[in-house]
Amino acid sequence: MIIIRNDSGDIDVLEPHDFKRFSFQLPEGDALQDSAPVTFENDTYAWISEAALRSWPGAADVPDWQEKLSGMIAFAQTKGWVSSSGRIRAHIERA
Repeated sequence: MIIIRNDSGDIDVLEPHDFKRFSFQLPEGDALQDSAPVTFENDTYAWISEAALRSWPGAADVPDWQEKLSGMIAFAQTKGWVSSSGRIRAHIERA
């Protein structure tokens, strides 16, 4: 799953059925600018809001997708990749 920030500052999800990887795609040269759905730890990791993922229009009302997202998040928790505020850590990929 690849997360991008759209022009309105919300997130969009590319490859939404790939629950084996999780990254945030940032265009080359774009600054690391925090927003409600995305905050940055450094230039390597972004933290994505679980609430923003769950309300993404492409899957907000798709129970199977929500269940698989829950499984991905549960795995991430075992690795320490979920914050106490409900954000999931994603590797930053420059595009």
